[in-house]
Amino acid sequence: REWVESLLHNLQAKSKVYKSPALAALFLMNNVQYMVKTFEAAEQLAVLGREWVEAHHHVVEQYGDQYHELSWGPIIKGLQRVESGEDPEPRDPTKWHTWVKSKFKSFNSALEALYAMQTGWSIPDTKLKAAVRQVVLQDLLPLYERFYTRFQGQDFTTNRSKYLRYSPGDVEVMVDTDFFEGRQMTLTQVSKRQLATTSSAPSAPSVSGSSTSKWSWSGKG
Repeated sequence: REWVESLLHNLQAKSKVYKSPALAALFLMNNVQYMVKTFEAAEQLAVLGREWVEAHHHVVEQYGDQYHELSWGPIIKGLQRVESGEDPEPRDPTKWHTWVKSKFKSFNSALEALYAMQTGWSIPDTKLKAAVRQVVLQDLLPLYERFYTRFQGQDFTTNRSKYLRYSPGDVEVMVDTDFFEGRQMTLTQVSKRQLATTSSAPSAPSVSGSSTSKWSWSGKG
């Protein structure tokens, strides 16, 4: 097993070249997953044992959790603070208008920054990619849908398109189609897709906010 541990140690060292901690976590998740799948399907399984494989499936999930927290944690926590009342709506009408605008602006800016960067990142394993996307959507989408629904009908701005840039359906498609494909996407492409679908009725988000396990993914085994 020493050579396997040496491989893992080398991966840890290589991950330090990435300036983005989230990208480093994604790099480690991808590569440990590749090792586990390779060893699981080869003769090395008899040497390493099923216990090693299961333990390192958990390591893959830990790196996935690190990526998720570093990338999406701030957006999710911001929405949670609004929903819980920890970040309360001001009573003063002028301050309220500014407050609502700031919440949409913060969400839009954070989503756009992630989109501009992480559509160019890659998760080669299709099952793992689907699992990472699902975890993002199950944590983000129900919160955002409630936030969006709460304020979309309220009169907080005369320039609605500036703040209501992305419907919950838009966010779902962006995450579930564009992230981790290894090709950098632009917001212009998102706008074109939005225009192409304006005549269609928006579909309800297909993600449930509750799950017995975040990482109930079929990539194991």
